[in-house]
Amino acid sequence: MEQDELVTVDRFLFLGDAALAKATLDAAGIDAVLSDENIVRMSWGEAAAHGGVRLQVRGSEAPLAMAMLTAEDVRSFDVQENDGDQTPSSEITERCLRCGSEEIYAAESRARIYARGLILCFGGMMLVNLASCSAVLMHARAPQHLFSVAYLVALIAPAIAVAITMILPQKHCRDCDAIWRGVQRIS
Repeated sequence: MEQDELVTVDRFLFLGDAALAKATLDAAGIDAVLSDENIVRMSWGEAAAHGGVRLQVRGSEAPLAMAMLTAEDVRSFDVQENDGDQTPSSEITERCLRCGSEEIYAAESRARIYARGLILCFGGMMLVNLASCSAVLMHARAPQHLFSVAYLVALIAPAIAVAITMILPQKHCRDCDAIWRGVQRIS
């Protein structure tokens, strides 16, 4: 990768958030570009499917830009000069093991994960209600604790599934389309 090649350091669904991040980098003297801004502006409903607005900087300034964007308080961020290298020593950049790219993002948005959990919860509750009503209509004597346990499972299972996907998110390499969860393994 060349040092002047543009590298995506973050993605945003909302133009306001992207503009704020770009202004932060511009104020620090890092030239930043918003890519796909007009596509998101024209079709906001499809912004998540498209990947949102990409904030891009030069490859040589990417580690510093990422450190600035992830700092707790941007005003307290200090650039440490390490023989011309502005990469913070504590920063660990995840790379794709297949192609070596740093273009790694979450495969699914958090909103989609939460929506799936809600749909599973409501669907499970409806199935338990349907089974309960069917038992009453067929004059079957089903134990009440059986339905209580089924309701509990319908409420807790989607919450556990959402928690697991938040702890170990599925990751996606934009360059080689590799998808993995947790630590990537070479297949």
